[in-house]
Amino acid sequence: MTCQEPGTQWNVVDAHGSSGLSGGYKNNWAMESVKDHGPIPVGTYNMTPMPGNYHNLGPNTIGLTPVPGPKALFDRTLLRIHGGTRTTGCILLGPNARSTIAGHGGGTLTVTP
Repeated sequence: MTCQEPGTQWNVVDAHGSSGLSGGYKNNWAMESVKDHGPIPVGTYNMTPMPGNYHNLGPNTIGLTPVPGPKALFDRTLLRIHGGTRTTGCILLGPNARSTIAGHGGGTLTVTP
């Protein structure tokens, strides 16, 4: 996952994360339409830092709101970037990367396969 400073080519975050349940769903973009199992749908999202230890997802959880466009989200809601070892479709990312994103106030994320 790479997040760039808006209007520049400077990478704010360059980190490896994952999305989706293990057992054939994890990072398998053919399964993005499978709610609560597949990875986050491809598309563009606004990232918004969430205060504290949001619903036990770890500090510096980042809320993801889809940017309106032609891409269907397959009735997927409550997508986040968070910590931990298991996700039902959110993005798992380490604490340092989440802290950096939160420190920059969020931004825009483009998910590609």
